[in-house]
Amino acid sequence: MAETQDQFSTFNSLKKWIAAGLFLIPFLIAVIGSSVAFFLWSLDQAIALFATYPRLIYALPIAGLLTGWLYDKFGKNCQAGNNQVYQEIRHYLIRQPDSEESRATNTDDNATDCIPPTPLSMAPLVLLGTLLTHLCGGPAGREGTAIQIGGAIASWLSRISYTANASKAMIIQGGVAAGFGAVFGTPLAAAIFAIEVLGLRFARLRSIPFCLVCAIGADQVTQLWGIRHTGYRIDPMNIGAPTLTLLFKLAIAGLAFGAVAVLFLNATKSVSRLFERLVPRKALQPAIGGLVIVAISLTWNVRDYLGLGVVADPQTPQAVSIVSSFQAEGANSHSWLSKLALTSITVGSGLKGGEATPLFFVGSTLGNSLSGPLNLPVDLLAGLGFVAVFAAATRTPLACSMMAIELFQRTGNQAVLLAAYALLCCGIATLLGRGIDRILAARSH
Repeated sequence: MAETQDQFSTFNSLKKWIAAGLFLIPFLIAVIGSSVAFFLWSLDQAIALFATYPRLIYALPIAGLLTGWLYDKFGKNCQAGNNQVYQEIRHYLIRQPDSEESRATNTDDNATDCIPPTPLSMAPLVLLGTLLTHLCGGPAGREGTAIQIGGAIASWLSRISYTANASKAMIIQGGVAAGFGAVFGTPLAAAIFAIEVLGLRFARLRSIPFCLVCAIGADQVTQLWGIRHTGYRIDPMNIGAPTLTLLFKLAIAGLAFGAVAVLFLNATKSVSRLFERLVPRKALQPAIGGLVIVAISLTWNVRDYLGLGVVADPQTPQAVSIVSSFQAEGANSHSWLSKLALTSITVGSGLKGGEATPLFFVGSTLGNSLSGPLNLPVDLLAGLGFVAVFAAATRTPLACSMMAIELFQRTGNQAVLLAAYALLCCGIATLLGRGIDRILAARSH
């Protein structure tokens, strides 16, 4: 009898995986890939409009007011953003059943009694909020938007497919990987990111193949829609053989990248707490944040640090950008700090958009500035800063090391060396970030 039950269970499991391969995965890939493609196309239009009409910056408070109203009216369970998606995955992983009895009693009602499921409405809300921010020049990113789009769609799909908790978690992780991979064109990094960002306690290596298929598929769908990702280049000749001197310099750079990531995280948290104290009504906080950005732009020349910052505004081709930071004199010594401050205010006040691209900007411009004192190639240090600051902020050194290969050097011995150097910088930056967090936590107690 036991053998028959095992065979029946195996047959049911096989049927579920066949159904997932034939229907669920293609649907997830097609919908998320197409949604991210539409988002990226719309974002390009918004950025182009701001470049043509830079006075739209004065409408940023109105964009913030509209964003706050939309979330207050329709997005009560969407305020946490990426964290809402990550918490739902962790919740399902914690509650995955250990026995047939607990699996039989597991329903949607008791599976989500602590953490509400990510609402499907998060996808259009964050898309619209991000477009409003960028239309008016708000210094924000796009990764958070893509992750929330992917996570919201995958969460909805996991609920209507009536799967067990462990399967729900994997489906949502696949949505995160699909959104991340499609928005940056880095599917390998995306698959690792979807696992690593949850923390070691929640790492399930068996989810990697599913996440990888979703990330690769969504990226291909995005490309089929005609979306092309920005290219970055590190000269292979500048990725030299390892020496003690080089490794020591990279370790110092890693410490700097980690310290700046901690500065960004704490600045954003401080801004958020300040706004909560001074502006109790949450719906008004993005509008006040927009006013602060406008006031700063009227006081100082911060045009280079508004908007996404990947490439220079066509109206000002000499402006600082991520692309320019890979070249000598492509950034100023204060570029990283200016972008960090403006993004902290933008994100901390509740204006929508991700943090990844601004962190790429902060890291690459910081690497540009450090290249002189450390006597290292500008493009190498800019690229390592690009990934290391983001790695320290998200605690994902493995994913970001893979990202370095996918973005800067895909093949050859230089790719292996670059991965090693990226892992060194990302690892040191992440460890420093964790250490500082523990010290601050201990002091708060």
